Amino acid sequence: MPTHSIEPRRGRTPHSPAHHVLALLGCSLLMSCAHVPVDMPVEPESLPETYSLFDANQPIADQWWRSWQSDDLNRLIDLALTNGFSIRTAEARLRQAAAVARREASALVPEITLSGGAGYTEREQNDIRTESETYSLKLAGSYELDLWGRVSSIADAAEADVEASRSDLRTARITLAGQVAETWVNLLVQQNQLALLNSQRATSEQTLELLNLRFKNALSTSLDVFQQQQVVEEARALIPLAEARIAVFQHQLAILLGLPPTTSLELTRQTLPTVNPIPGTGLPIDLLANRPDIRASGYRLVAAGERVQAAQANRLPALRLTADAGYASEDLSTLFDNWLANLAGNLLLPLLDGGNRRAQVSQAEALRDERLLDYRQTVYQAVADVEDALIQEQKQVEHLAATVRQLEAARNGLAEAIYRYRNGLQDYLAVLTQQLSVQRLERDWVARKGQRLLYRIALHRALGGDPLAVTHEPVPEEEGMYDVE
Repeated sequence: MPTHSIEPRRGRTPHSPAHHVLALLGCSLLMSCAHVPVDMPVEPESLPETYSLFDANQPIADQWWRSWQSDDLNRLIDLALTNGFSIRTAEARLRQAAAVARREASALVPEITLSGGAGYTEREQNDIRTESETYSLKLAGSYELDLWGRVSSIADAAEADVEASRSDLRTARITLAGQVAETWVNLLVQQNQLALLNSQRATSEQTLELLNLRFKNALSTSLDVFQQQQVVEEARALIPLAEARIAVFQHQLAILLGLPPTTSLELTRQTLPTVNPIPGTGLPIDLLANRPDIRASGYRLVAAGERVQAAQANRLPALRLTADAGYASEDLSTLFDNWLANLAGNLLLPLLDGGNRRAQVSQAEALRDERLLDYRQTVYQAVADVEDALIQEQKQVEHLAATVRQLEAARNGLAEAIYRYRNGLQDYLAVLTQQLSVQRLERDWVARKGQRLLYRIALHRALGGDPLAVTHEPVPEEEGMYDVE
């Protein structure tokens, strides 16, 4: 790249370096308007005004799990949001982004370095010994005038990345709270399944004893005994599987809390919580403020727009000021008496780069377009998440009501089959069939109750409520923004 030095014109009085500094600073102030900050995107077109099923009058619940009135769940989520691996990982990423932003912002201030040295020499010539000491001190500085807003755009892009990482941290908290609640519900479901299997096994064993007694009295056949033995063994076979799932969910829950998988969680609750009415969902437009993943996507779009401006400005001339002052002397006392000052302005003008900078602009523009599409998809997916959770829970309620009616009919059928068998009106196969149907429906009923709770958790996650996070919490800094090193 050609380098142009600033020299006084002939026939005129040379200006001092200070005049050049003032002139260049004036140019930079005039050119600073070239940088236009990129704003957060607005909502995409065709965003629905309301949900298919919604109640916009009720406020969205914060710390929604506390309405389930479970000390176990409250303790687990509080611990997870403090000690969970995903939370600490997101915090580390936020610190990384903040450090990058401080590094990029440091280009907006001059860089100054100070160096010094001392030396000692001894000579002997013609039996004459001479000694000398030398001292040197140099102060140098450099600063790029942000004529076209390139440096500002890069700094603003890094700051937008910080806000995106901050929103990612909120997303991690919402996700982790939901994962803990889901794992806890699955654990309770399996514990209830295990208790139900033990109860069914005990009932089936009592029936088997009665059939053995009837067989001894020639009131039933060996086939009846074998068929009932099959029911008992089926319940016994399912018990180890339920015990294994309980252990797996306990291990998963411990890891979500940032604890070793074999840690005892000391859970006391054994019953599933009662489901409250569906909370207020607000309006789809509220998701733009509530959902941190939407905000993160928006900030990344802002960062991409700033980098487009930086890439475009990189194709224009860049002006860098450099200044240094130094002195070398054999007398330390006069080190600061005589300074040699030098001020230079270096203009870097890209003339031929094989299309490198133009390609950088095209790449930045393509990344911006990608971020825009990602933002729109994130918004639409957020609306779909709420719609999915609402319709799934509504249909699950209808499904549970049908399951209750089906279970009631199966129990009535079992009672009738037992009556007819005892009165010799039919064989034991009808009893066996109805008994297996009742037991299966009882287990399905427990699983489907748990599934409704999972759909409710999905709704709270979709609404984006962040119970314990502050939207603009400070980033922990380990060092100042402009450190002298």
